Amino acid sequence: MHTHGARMGWPFKAKSFLEPEDEAWHLDTWAWLLTHWGGLADLKLSPLITPTREFFPPSEAKGHARAEVAFEQVKTLAKMESWACRLEPQPERAPLQVSRHVILKPERNAPLGTFGYEGQEVMITYDPGLIDDPASLVATLAHELSHYRIHSIPGEPPGGEEMDEFATDLAVAYLGFGLFGAETAFRFRASNEGWGYSSQGYFRQEDWVFALATFLALRDEAPDAARKFMKPELAAALPKAMKRLQSAYSDRIGAMRAIVPSPKAESA
Repeated sequence: MHTHGARMGWPFKAKSFLEPEDEAWHLDTWAWLLTHWGGLADLKLSPLITPTREFFPPSEAKGHARAEVAFEQVKTLAKMESWACRLEPQPERAPLQVSRHVILKPERNAPLGTFGYEGQEVMITYDPGLIDDPASLVATLAHELSHYRIHSIPGEPPGGEEMDEFATDLAVAYLGFGLFGAETAFRFRASNEGWGYSSQGYFRQEDWVFALATFLALRDEAPDAARKFMKPELAAALPKAMKRLQSAYSDRIGAMRAIVPSPKAESA
């Protein structure tokens, strides 16, 4: 995650979960969001959102209309129904180039979605290829809506402007969509035609696990509900992340629970 030093690899080190400076950034950014978005009371309004009919009832819509249904569902779950914005599809992306043995993946962090302004109107775009990949579509829409919400905070996130995209991914976890970020951060696929992988977002898998652990720790919730929706290696790592928070940062978690929001805090 951090841009100023060597990253740790996978699996995690025994003594710490992330590099210590990464863990510090995560917790600083949680505190930043809690201060500006209404503290623990606001965070508790965002349940852990799971890929189930409880949160995403099935729809018969097709094409862009299907994406709009997902967009409204994500806006509602993010408590942003009243935040005016327009959803538009991007031009069709070129298909993956396939040889007999290798599937070439798109460049990491290719813009599956964008957030910006068209005149006075906020516009979010998405790759129409995501319509048949609900987890990636939800993760993309949650990320772009998190951009929108973060823009309500004056100043820069911890670490400065270069950490804006990472702070946006952490905001995805704050709003309850951490499972979707973790699911789409890395995917491996293999077939008779070859193999390949794809990645989405700016966090690595271990960052998503630590963000999910912090979300659950702040809300004083057990990891069981999250683990059954996670890949096996991530499900196994989540209790380790929570143990790290308990052993090294219990006082910090307590302090974050007690944060008094800024007088200008803006809840979604």
